[in-house]
Amino acid sequence: RRVRDLCMKTNASQEVGDDSSSSEEEPRFKYQRLDAQVIKEDSPSCLAVDSKFMALGTHQGALYILDFQGHEIKKFKAHNFPVNDIVIDSTGEYIGSCCDEGKVVINAIYTDEKTEMQYHRPVKAVAFDPEFHKKNSRQIVSGGLAGQLILTTKSWFGSKKDRVLHAGEGPIRAIKWRGRFIAWANDIGVKIYDCQTEQRITYINRPKGSPRADLYLCHLYWENDATLLIGWADCVKIACIKERKGDNLSGLPSTCADIVALFQTDYFIAGIAPYGEYLVVLAYIEDEALKEPPELRMITRSNEELVLDSISVVGFQKNKANDYCLQFLQQENFFYVVAPKDFIVAKPCDVDDHLEWLRNRKKFEEALLVAEANKHPSQGTIGQEFILHLLSIGEGEKASKYLSKILKNDAQLWEDFFYKFMDQKQLGAIIDYIPKSNPRLSKRIYEIIMNYLMNGNPDKFLVTVEQWPSELYDIEIVINGLLGLLKDDKPNAKHNSLWIALAVLYPLKA
Repeated sequence: RRVRDLCMKTNASQEVGDDSSSSEEEPRFKYQRLDAQVIKEDSPSCLAVDSKFMALGTHQGALYILDFQGHEIKKFKAHNFPVNDIVIDSTGEYIGSCCDEGKVVINAIYTDEKTEMQYHRPVKAVAFDPEFHKKNSRQIVSGGLAGQLILTTKSWFGSKKDRVLHAGEGPIRAIKWRGRFIAWANDIGVKIYDCQTEQRITYINRPKGSPRADLYLCHLYWENDATLLIGWADCVKIACIKERKGDNLSGLPSTCADIVALFQTDYFIAGIAPYGEYLVVLAYIEDEALKEPPELRMITRSNEELVLDSISVVGFQKNKANDYCLQFLQQENFFYVVAPKDFIVAKPCDVDDHLEWLRNRKKFEEALLVAEANKHPSQGTIGQEFILHLLSIGEGEKASKYLSKILKNDAQLWEDFFYKFMDQKQLGAIIDYIPKSNPRLSKRIYEIIMNYLMNGNPDKFLVTVEQWPSELYDIEIVINGLLGLLKDDKPNAKHNSLWIALAVLYPLKA
């Protein structure tokens, strides 16, 4: 379990993260407050997202088309009452909306085409035929306080024909249409209608003891053509549609729905969406004494909690569950959270975020492996940070083994790191790894190494003199250093190697 309080910055469109950099639990999402001018001028009431744009409805009845940074592209003055629901057709060319004045409005995004339908009672939800753009019938389905699920079809002569698909079980507050199935929620429960057979195929009851349906709205999401996610008050259900099997099916619909998951939560659900094999819900905590901000939770389909992020929404102290809206952009796995005074997007953390998290916690070795596996452009920078970190904790030997891999043929970098090893008194660790060609470093580097060895490791100094090309260093400088060291000294076992090295150097000087 991980709780992160995301202190959202007030300046627009800036990514924000965990305010506790020491957290050992790596975040799964990063959060960004969008620069939506509409938030300053009006109060959002609902949201719909498409692969091309977002549509935001407001309490003043306006409909805004926004880009994914929250900037206005287009505005429709669609209603005189708050917008209750928005639907976008599958091509992103038409947008429908409804409100309490009993009107459904369909606007074309790229032309001036506009259609209005009046139902005389408040309309709470609307949905398009998935093939709305293809068919001349331009079917929509709507419902509201009249308690009727109405299918509206355009006739050959442009008039509208209404057909009541279901009625008599209280107000309809949510509708979702995908493929051949329409799902809707009224005060009794959730129903699914098969447009192909023109039959209602299932009834999913509302849990006993549930709070008022108008206080905690039902949230529906079609994960695919046959899987419906239901989040209602403090209950989650997942329904899967399947073909009926058996011999005695007379009078029964050809399909039915099985409840494959059912669990209760300790919070109220303000939105639900799939996230791969998991679910993401927007959780509202009911506590009058201690007002809590909403939480984005990632859970398994058996209600095991994986992520809990507390989102510091502006004005959350005054909000109720129905003031929030969660929308999911499936193509990007982005989750949009709308509140009366705020507009936030949650995005999955990517490789950049993972690397930043590792580096902030000095997990440079793991970060380097991740960068290499992903061919990330920061490989070199992370590698250098790793080497410096190893030096700072006295692991010069280990740091040296990464030099060739990280510094490659950059002579200036090699020299810079040579001096860093010197500063950390780790010169002995780097000597065996210093390149003699490709790149060749300045003579001063090799002369420092010679001086270090003649004073600290005469035997290795002799081997170095015998093996290194003499053009790497100034022979005169090395000889003078040796003479200073051996001044007034007679040959002995300790200095034998130095005297032999001197004997080797004199002919090289000549």
